[in-house]
Amino acid sequence: MCSIPPWLRLLQGTINRSTRELKRIHAHAITNGLARFSYVSSRLLAFYFRHHQRNRRDMRCLEAFFIHMPIHTVFDFNVMITAFSRDSQFYNCFLLFKRMLATGVRPNSHTFTMFVKSCRGSLSLLQQAHAQVVKLGSVDYDAFVVSSLIGVYCDHGEVGAARQVFDESSNKNVVCWTGLVTGYCNNGLVEEARLLFDEMPQRNEVSYSAMVSGYVRNGCFNEGIQVFHELKCCGNVINLNGSLLVSVLNACAAVGAFEEGNGFTVTLKKMVWSMNSNWGLH
Repeated sequence: MCSIPPWLRLLQGTINRSTRELKRIHAHAITNGLARFSYVSSRLLAFYFRHHQRNRRDMRCLEAFFIHMPIHTVFDFNVMITAFSRDSQFYNCFLLFKRMLATGVRPNSHTFTMFVKSCRGSLSLLQQAHAQVVKLGSVDYDAFVVSSLIGVYCDHGEVGAARQVFDESSNKNVVCWTGLVTGYCNNGLVEEARLLFDEMPQRNEVSYSAMVSGYVRNGCFNEGIQVFHELKCCGNVINLNGSLLVSVLNACAAVGAFEEGNGFTVTLKKMVWSMNSNWGLH
């Protein structure tokens, strides 16, 4: 059985190393000509990204390392797009995406998802990102890209555009359906949200939670309680999550249904007790 080279063993533990250790490993990679290998440079880039996220340092160190990498893979571009997005440098995300295409690197699902999410700060950039997604065909096959477009359009109040993305997609999963229900509710369109909710081919606890909490946020407390009763009566095997029960409790409190609310409180306490038991906290 072949042994693992020493430098590779160092890189395998790089993510959680200190800055001083990283610089020593980085220097070793350069001195021994290892930095030209994409695995080595990508691994070091990943550490610089994690270090930036933990310490909220400026992006200059991360950018400098990326610029001097001999080869950029789709992984490297994804790391940088994610970093710029989390640093609210939305236009730089767009420039980096264009550079990615210009160098012939094919974006993947993660690229498109992070690229779209980076456009929360600009509707204009979102529309350009959407055009690129359509041009490259990702909107036709990836439900996560579709759900990201729906979510960000709704964040901008462009519910009509979100609905168009939804209608034109041939690959919609429960995340896409739930995302549009949430988007409708967040923009005060609870009737449209309920119509879509009723059309859903399948629902999960997140879907029910989105509809109930959407009703509660818009002051439709009795309607929120009614959805919860429908969930209990329909016989579907749905896990009751804390968010759903809290929304129902808020609705009960708002309409004065204290007896019913007490029943939900008991259920919530049982859930907390069960979680604590599973985590060994009792």
